Amino acid sequence: MFPLSRYDGSFLQFRCDEKGFLGICALGLPGHTHEDDSSRGIQAALELRLKVQEGGHRTCVGVTTGRLLCTCVGAHKIRSEYTVSDGGHSVHGEPEAISPAVFPLQVFGDAINLSARLMVKCQKGAAEILCDEATYSNAKYMAMFTPLEPMCLKVRTVQGEIRFHDIIY
Repeated sequence: MFPLSRYDGSFLQFRCDEKGFLGICALGLPGHTHEDDSSRGIQAALELRLKVQEGGHRTCVGVTTGRLLCTCVGAHKIRSEYTVSDGGHSVHGEPEAISPAVFPLQVFGDAINLSARLMVKCQKGAAEILCDEATYSNAKYMAMFTPLEPMCLKVRTVQGEIRFHDIIY
């Protein structure tokens, strides 16, 4: 996907479901980690919003930072699992064996679930791009943010209210 490749990110999935068209993207996959992956994610989201708006459509983006399980799906000869984080990462297996172009990847974890919740919040009119507190803390000098009222969201490991921010530009 155009803005993502500039930031060394991967476009993992594109589908249509009850929420509309949905894309799942990730930065910080094995072999592609950077200290500023949170900032890169914000920049990619802002660029994506501009491209989609040029086509006359609206975006709903949730940007989160956290550890995820990233695994190959459908590879019959290679089964590799990776843990993705925004800084250091632990790798099990051969990083060269993983390529979204060759094997479809799936990501699992609280960060991806929270991202989906933020996307739904965007659909309800809160904003076009929302991020969690961790992303804001890592990228607060890369964009203009507006803190929003904390809210309770259904995320497995988070107890209580979640702080999040609207990304303006």
